[in-house]
Amino acid sequence: MPTNFFPVLVLQSGVKVVKEPPKGLKANIRDSFLLAVWKRLLTSLSYFHAIIQERRKFGPLGWNIPYEWNQSDFSASIKSLFTYLSDYEGVPWVALKYMTGVINYGGRVTDFLDSRCLQTVLRRFFDPVVTQPGQFNITADGVYCIPSDVTSIETVKDYLSNLPPFENPELFGLHVNADITYNRNQSRKQLQTILSVQPRSKTGGGMSTDEKVFAIAVEFESRLPPDIDKSKGHEDTYRITESGTMISLGTVASQEIDVFNTINGKLKRTLKELQRGIKGEVVMSAQLESMYNSFILGQVPQNWHEGGYLSLKPLTSWFEDTLARIEFLRDWNDNGIPTSFWISGFFFPQGFLTGVLQTHSRAFKIPIDDIKFRTNVTHNQSADQVEDPPETGVYIHGLFMEGARFNRDTMSVDESIKGELYTKMPVIWLEPVPRATQTIRNDTYSCPMYKTSSRAGALSTTGLSTNFVLSLDLDAGAKPPDHWILRGVALLCMLDD
Repeated sequence: MPTNFFPVLVLQSGVKVVKEPPKGLKANIRDSFLLAVWKRLLTSLSYFHAIIQERRKFGPLGWNIPYEWNQSDFSASIKSLFTYLSDYEGVPWVALKYMTGVINYGGRVTDFLDSRCLQTVLRRFFDPVVTQPGQFNITADGVYCIPSDVTSIETVKDYLSNLPPFENPELFGLHVNADITYNRNQSRKQLQTILSVQPRSKTGGGMSTDEKVFAIAVEFESRLPPDIDKSKGHEDTYRITESGTMISLGTVASQEIDVFNTINGKLKRTLKELQRGIKGEVVMSAQLESMYNSFILGQVPQNWHEGGYLSLKPLTSWFEDTLARIEFLRDWNDNGIPTSFWISGFFFPQGFLTGVLQTHSRAFKIPIDDIKFRTNVTHNQSADQVEDPPETGVYIHGLFMEGARFNRDTMSVDESIKGELYTKMPVIWLEPVPRATQTIRNDTYSCPMYKTSSRAGALSTTGLSTNFVLSLDLDAGAKPPDHWILRGVALLCMLDD
């Protein structure tokens, strides 16, 4: 209608755009259907956006890397959803999933396993079942759902206002233990903050701070073993083949021993320097001061981390773990190839696994690129039960499962017991087989293996995280593989304690 306050020139130079009512019965029904589908899928997309953001609070169980998804990703996905519903007959599910999961949200994802999880979450919300009339339950109890009526904004507001204040981890596809992990991590952070501001001077009876740090340094130094002498190695450890080359596992052992001899030497040197610094015999450098403060807080000094292996353990546990790794390599050096390998004891486990494949490649004259590992979980609960090495491949032990447990009765992945955050894995036989061999079935879960529970690491030249070792194909059991992907199930080489 004409108005007195709107400039006439603007109206005269403007273009009037009107959406005409659809003509014909077919067009009317289609537009009505798309309107209903649009509102349900918009609600579903809102759930997806919220869930992938809230999974971040669970740390590595949610995402290996906490990505900064924001409103612009959501807005772009809404535009894509509107465009595809308007321009296509029916719902183009493949295009919608690609634009939303790979382009709009997936464009920020750098970890291929996070990308796998993102696609799995998206499949829950971009599914033809979502568009069916009636309530679509997201959780089994129906508390979180897409209501049957989403035509009115007031109805949606009423539904949202009645949601509980605290979310069950099931909403995010996680086990109830995820809440325990989250609360434990938060408590640790608070304790570390409290410890960092505690007074460090002697306020009463007992040892002073200098005396405590000095005592730790003396004890650690007294427990350090001598370096491993490769010249006294067992003949099987560094066996020379007919072609005149050392066996692949001998090369791996030699390199690992060099690394841990270097670490052992660094510990001896820095512990002596710290003792002299406390006594006042040398100037307390910035490095020694940092080491001193780390000892007070029970943390591993930064100069020990540099050039060392990935670990999240506190100081005492880290020192015990280092001694155990040195003894593992010493036994390998002095007594020959072990029947089962402690996979957690390697500085670079990826190199060890490559050495195993190379051994098989040389023995059977097969290109190393044409072979892979088949995972066979044994009934042996510990390495002591393994009597003889396998004919091909290797036995490995020392792994822990997080996010689920391995059921030794069904020999498959199963739900965690409440309160049990980690479970120890049985001995695993890694069997080299031709790459063409079918090792993955519909009920196979490709379970990633990481060095530490943080799961994140620097991007290596292979394009993979330095924390990632490889994926093992495990029987998914009664649940589909997607269930365990949402659970964040992974194998860890070591725990944080």
